[in-house]
Amino acid sequence: MARLIEVNRGDDSEQCAQECLSKTLPSSWIVTTNVDERNFEGLHLNRKPEIDSILITPVGLFVLELKAHRGAIIPSQNGPWMRDGLPVDGGKNFFDQRRTNIFALKTLLQSKLDQRPPWIEGLIVFTRPDVDLNWDESDVDNNELRLQAVPIANVESSIQEIASGKGLSLEVARDVVKALKPAKVPLDLFDSWSDTVSTPSKTLLGQQDRHATGEREVGTRRKRSDDEAEYFERGNDAKTTIEREPQTDNPAQNLLSRRVGFLGIAVAGIAAWQLWYNSSTNIDARRDERVRIETIREQKEQKQREELRRQDEQRQRTEQRRQRDEQMQRAELQRQQQEYERRATMIADGIRAGRCGGNPRGAYWCCDPGMWARPGGGCSRSR
Repeated sequence: MARLIEVNRGDDSEQCAQECLSKTLPSSWIVTTNVDERNFEGLHLNRKPEIDSILITPVGLFVLELKAHRGAIIPSQNGPWMRDGLPVDGGKNFFDQRRTNIFALKTLLQSKLDQRPPWIEGLIVFTRPDVDLNWDESDVDNNELRLQAVPIANVESSIQEIASGKGLSLEVARDVVKALKPAKVPLDLFDSWSDTVSTPSKTLLGQQDRHATGEREVGTRRKRSDDEAEYFERGNDAKTTIEREPQTDNPAQNLLSRRVGFLGIAVAGIAAWQLWYNSSTNIDARRDERVRIETIREQKEQKQREELRRQDEQRQRTEQRRQRDEQMQRAELQRQQQEYERRATMIADGIRAGRCGGNPRGAYWCCDPGMWARPGGGCSRSR
């Protein structure tokens, strides 16, 4: 049974999941409650994250993102996670949340620890038993990423596989707990702790790609001594270890050996810092690229909306002109009809009065007042 320490209180579902983890994980592991924005005050972060839980274990440090979703969920490497054809949590990408929380915890530990932060990994943990991760329809083909999204029952096995060959010393674990500022730290919190580290080599090992070789180095238990310094870095599961050569009776040679050892440690520290800096820079670059792409997309949508609005206004103007022309044509036809009816009435009245006449060809004429129409055509002053 793992130990549960309270940092901040989360909601009921998160507290239930944290208690479930503390009851099922090994006794040497430590489960924390929520780590919210109050723990990150004074740090220069784009946004204050909220970490649902942290696992402090002899095999490494793990950030947990707890999700209480149910049903068939299709994970995505870069896009939104889907369920029943709809985005989950408003279209969030849980892998991005995991990376953000890892970076935030690393930044916090850098400001609190006197040494380099330990190797940190993250898991997306689904707490409901009726959840189903549909990897067959997912675009995630990386087995390492698939290990980082698991049901709550598979947390321990996934961590053991992810953390093969890595470790977290008791000293660093104590510093991590101290940096999180829990409400209460039991005196026997670390009684079941046992350091699990990798066997060191006598030379500086380069990075080893686990996918290319198909091998993983097996961690062995050993005690940290004053004559060796071990560093564990995340990049491609690489392990960097340095072990000093045994001292001789020659003081000058001993001094030279110590200086060479310190130089190697410094070089390893610079290399590790460079890896971390490049990783942070890549995260910022990817975020800036996403912002740039989103801005371009919004600009395109704005142009499309403006073009549709312009076309709609053009159609409205054309329709108004057509209606105006039809109205003018109807008015002209009505005027001509009235003029025709007026003239027909006038001619009919004139014929009855004798002032107008007509011929077989359909021609009509009317005479001035006081004159009379002649049957053959023309007008005369007498009938």
